Amino acid sequence: MNYLTPDQAAMAREALNLSQARVAKDTGINRAYLSQFEGSKLVLEDHLLKRLQEYYAGLGWKPSPEVSTASVKQLLDSDKHNLTIMDGFVVAMESFSSDAEAEVLLDEYYGIGEEIVELKQQELKRGFFGGLDESEALNDSVRPLVLMGRQCEIKQILQGQLEPGESVVNLNDSSTVQTVGDFIEALLQGRCPDRFIPISG
Repeated sequence: MNYLTPDQAAMAREALNLSQARVAKDTGINRAYLSQFEGSKLVLEDHLLKRLQEYYAGLGWKPSPEVSTASVKQLLDSDKHNLTIMDGFVVAMESFSSDAEAEVLLDEYYGIGEEIVELKQQELKRGFFGGLDESEALNDSVRPLVLMGRQCEIKQILQGQLEPGESVVNLNDSSTVQTVGDFIEALLQGRCPDRFIPISG
């Protein structure tokens, strides 16, 4: 599969005399993501690369023969781009102070995956007459869903799309929870009472 490289994305935009803000508006790609991608500091997901490539092609831009689309391997082998593959992930190394920092996140990602598999295999509780206890089923679904959210967050951090940061959200202090995102962050960080995340086992 061929990919639009950061250099090509910047070249296409400039050739078409478009601002990053205009491209972001037309494609629905976050402007900050677009800027970081053009600066080789962010890995865009395949569907966003395809959308960007189709957008520029639709406006008549074509790469010259000497600047044809590059494979991920070519992109990774380039000294200009600080990307590497670790455990099957393309990682934006500029987001990390060391390989060890990225490896900690990867360990967490795969550890979460194992826990999700175990949680999904748990038998659902049944009501008195053998029917599904829906409230218990919903309650038992919270932890695996939250863990899936954390995996998605880790992937975004590895690709440079999200800055890892300290959360100040705590469900025991309702003043710190203002949005749905705050509530999810509290669940992701485990800063919430047990009633929201069932204890497995």
